[in-house]
Amino acid sequence: MELSDIQFIDIYGNNTLANQPDVTNTSVLGLPAFYAAVRFVSRNMAALPKLVLQAGVEQPKHYLNSVLNRRINAYANAYITWSTLYFHAMVYGNGYLYISREGSRVTKLENLNPQAVTPFRVDGTKYFMVRGKDESAVLFDDEVIHIMALTHNGVCGCNPIQLMCQTFEKILALQSFESSYWKNGTHVNGVIEVPGGLSKEQMDTMRQALANFTTAKNAGKTPVLPFGAHWVGTTATNEASQVAELSKLTDVHIGQITGVPPTAIFSIQGAGAWSTVEQLDKAVVKYTLRDWVEQSEHELCKLFTTAEDAADCWINIDLDAILRGDPSRITSSLAEVVGGTKTQNEHRVEEGRKPLPGGDVLLTPVNVAQKPTGQQAPADQKPVDQPADYAQIIRPLVEAAVIRVDGKTSKAFDRHKTKRQEDFAEWQTGFADEQASYLANELKPVVDVYGKLTGKTISVADLCTAYASQITALDQTKTYSSTLLTQTGELFQ
Repeated sequence: MELSDIQFIDIYGNNTLANQPDVTNTSVLGLPAFYAAVRFVSRNMAALPKLVLQAGVEQPKHYLNSVLNRRINAYANAYITWSTLYFHAMVYGNGYLYISREGSRVTKLENLNPQAVTPFRVDGTKYFMVRGKDESAVLFDDEVIHIMALTHNGVCGCNPIQLMCQTFEKILALQSFESSYWKNGTHVNGVIEVPGGLSKEQMDTMRQALANFTTAKNAGKTPVLPFGAHWVGTTATNEASQVAELSKLTDVHIGQITGVPPTAIFSIQGAGAWSTVEQLDKAVVKYTLRDWVEQSEHELCKLFTTAEDAADCWINIDLDAILRGDPSRITSSLAEVVGGTKTQNEHRVEEGRKPLPGGDVLLTPVNVAQKPTGQQAPADQKPVDQPADYAQIIRPLVEAAVIRVDGKTSKAFDRHKTKRQEDFAEWQTGFADEQASYLANELKPVVDVYGKLTGKTISVADLCTAYASQITALDQTKTYSSTLLTQTGELFQ
């Protein structure tokens, strides 16, 4: 089948739902929260590196790396192509990429219009009916990358707009009402009473006189009423007054539909669910993007055509790219380097840095160092214990964790110390508990490494409690100072 015969992307086609004429795959993109959620998933999935692995080892020179990340097709770059794929999957429930090959070699991947593709199954084999401009054609399963939203049959994803049409209809109606509500001056402020009534001409004159005092743009102006009329003020209904509160729920509903937390689409709803940005990042990776990544990695196995490659090769979508720069992830990675499970160069590659000469050697903790092969200690010579200074080994990890926690406390103290004493005391109590939890999370990987090196179990509960008490006792008239680094260092002696 020639690609010129396949109908390509036209997202503004006839996609109106039968029972809800106002709800279309295009109209729902007019909802800021839904637009932001689709953009969040599609752009982040497009940005993730896609690397070929063979027997678990990266193959940087494999030709597919270039196809996946650079020269994906002739008319769009890789970022746009992948972003379009996941856009289709989120908005239409299905995203498709046509695999073009020369022999067994993949040459390009191209987006198909999800409204022009119908997947079906015959005798256990999956096919795709593609409607072209003049004719239709059938593609085999290994010719199409198919990314699905929620599915009930394993063949085709469900269109989320159709599934949630009533919810979207309600949100769109609320948006329309809110727009009209504010455009017309929020509510009817009152009525006009005229003794004896008005003729049609007088009514037209009255309307014309009041035309310059309506809409939100003219709010605050004082009209002069003719014909002895007087103004009787009214108030807004409870339902109209709650329009702002109702609009906040739309972000929550969109988050439930798309799986994207409201805070990830720049909404304040649910902002208290994560105490730090790092925790939010991890939650998004684990509960939002992981689902798309797992499905995509399995689908991308279709690119390997030979039996040998299919059995031994895998395309890894690197989620660590999103967490690059996350302090807690860096701390854990450094702990692996110190503990001898990862080389310095492996860590540097993960952070996008060039390898160092001699950085491919695993570090060995002193207490498990092996003596050189072929050397045996005399029978009468007792081994000499050489205790390692583990506190010194992990000190950089401890300092990094303390600097992050204490730095946040110092900045917050400077921002709030100008408050009234009552407000400052109320803030202290809540912030102290929050920082105690933050300190425990930051020290956890350090404690784990220290336990592996020494076999000791350390509890940081008392340290966190003491730190919370220190914050609670801060004097807002004085400069912030802390002994957290000293206290933490003593804990690991």
